[in-house]
Amino acid sequence: MTQTDSLGATATVISILDGNSATITQTDSATASASIDQNGNSLTATVTQAAATEGSSVEVVQTGENSIVFADQLGEETTALVSQTGGMVNNARTNQEGNENTLTTTQSEGEFNSVNVTQYGDGNNATTTQTGGMLNSAVTSQTSDANTLMTTQTEGEFNSVIANQNGDENTADVSQTDGSSNNLISNQTGNENSVTTTQSGMNGSIVISQIGDGNTVTSDQEGTRKVVSAAQTGDNNTLDTVQHAVNYNLSVTVNATQEGNGNSAKTYQAFVSDNSITLNQMGDGNTVVVSQKQSEGDVADITQEGNSNLADVFQETVGRNNATATVVTTGDNNTVDIDQTNTESSRATVDQTGDNNVSVIAQGWGITPSPSTRLVATTEQNGNGHNASITQGGIDNAASITQTGDDHISAIRQEQYGRNANNVANSIQTGSLNKSDIFQRGPSDQNTTNVTQGGSENNAVVSQDGGNTSFTTITQSDIGNYANTWQWSAAASDVTVDQSGLDNRVSSRQIGQRQSAELTQSGFEGDASNKQYGEDNAVTVTQSGEFNESDILQETGSVFNVASVTQSGIGLVGAVNQATISQFGSNDMATIMQSGGSGNMATITQN
Repeated sequence: MTQTDSLGATATVISILDGNSATITQTDSATASASIDQNGNSLTATVTQAAATEGSSVEVVQTGENSIVFADQLGEETTALVSQTGGMVNNARTNQEGNENTLTTTQSEGEFNSVNVTQYGDGNNATTTQTGGMLNSAVTSQTSDANTLMTTQTEGEFNSVIANQNGDENTADVSQTDGSSNNLISNQTGNENSVTTTQSGMNGSIVISQIGDGNTVTSDQEGTRKVVSAAQTGDNNTLDTVQHAVNYNLSVTVNATQEGNGNSAKTYQAFVSDNSITLNQMGDGNTVVVSQKQSEGDVADITQEGNSNLADVFQETVGRNNATATVVTTGDNNTVDIDQTNTESSRATVDQTGDNNVSVIAQGWGITPSPSTRLVATTEQNGNGHNASITQGGIDNAASITQTGDDHISAIRQEQYGRNANNVANSIQTGSLNKSDIFQRGPSDQNTTNVTQGGSENNAVVSQDGGNTSFTTITQSDIGNYANTWQWSAAASDVTVDQSGLDNRVSSRQIGQRQSAELTQSGFEGDASNKQYGEDNAVTVTQSGEFNESDILQETGSVFNVASVTQSGIGLVGAVNQATISQFGSNDMATIMQSGGSGNMATITQN
């Protein structure tokens, strides 16, 4: 023990048993105090306080075997309290340099535990507690002013905490309880950053890196084999993760990267195995909310690059499930909302490039009372101002929306109440201001719709309600065309619409079995109306020219009727060309062909 120019310094050493070693050195100290109490074999405690002005104090208590404590303090009003109890080969190394530093370290009932803390600056505070474990290790390094770090490890083996803070007013609060092999690495560079973590269970690991100011990470893990990796670069970013499991054979993973300012990510995984969330956000003001619970095999992969984008993924599944949701957004002010519930083999994929796009996918979301299986929904949007919506609630549904250009609207809703398979819908839009609305309902075997739109301001509406093998194909180009088709409870019916030109209109209804309609418009202001309520009827309409009108009715009870209208004349406003066919019998055939001028009218009625 050495004291030099130690006005008011106090040193106390109490050692029991042989082989203990205690060294206290206080140099140029005022009001410094050091106290060592050792009980065990081959214990070593070394305390050095140098050039302290006032209030420095070190207290070391060791009970056990082969424990080692080194404490160095240089500064004002510095306090260090170290206690190691009931263990073997415990090691605590403390170095404080600065003003008003405070450090408290406690290790109890463990083997090979180690704490290494270094604080440099003013007002730093570090508290470490390790209880009831073996091979625990905590390493803390703080540089600059007013940082706070608290570490607690309880009832575990092979736990390890490494926390490095460089800056001012950073905070790290780590708690690992009731588990083994837990690991946390936290690195914070900047000012006013915060990390708060809780781990309970086995084999969980949290790795955090924050560079910037005002960043926050909060993580709560309970269960086994859980991993959270977080990297945040920029200012005022926030990450909040919660993972829970009730089965100790389960595993969940979160990987998060946020680069920019004001980004926010929130994840929640519960009660299930093999869940995985991978998150990447680059830009400013982006937000991600992900929730996965009560299922197994869920995967959510989200990437957002740009500013003020929003992605919300919710997967609520019960029982066997392979749900997957992937969101990729590049641009500004885009929104993605995906909901998947009670699903098996589900997959939802969204890829958006541009600004102000909206994509909404819901699969099995309270649509039917039947369990949903094998649902697939895909949305791809390139351009600005698009709106895509897909809702599926049956068994074996598939939907796809592709929009390129600007300001398109596309909606698909598919329902099935029985166990019959399929319902497939595809919508492809290029150009600008096109609109597509598709609705298909089961129980059915197939119901297939394909809508392809180019040009601008085209509108397609499709409704198919049940039946086996219903098909609808709509192709629109140029400007201002409109198509509306119905097929109710029809078996093997088909509608094909091909529209080019300007401001053409098609309306088709089919109720019954094996109906077919082929409608083609390539002129200006064409209007075709088709109604079929019988069975095995066929309609063909071809319109070119201008201001042509066609109206075909094949009434309920009519069978094997064929109607054909071809119009290529040049009608005028107030003098349109008109063709009307009405057939009410069986095996009837009617054909109308109009060409030339305007004001032509043809009517065929067959009973």
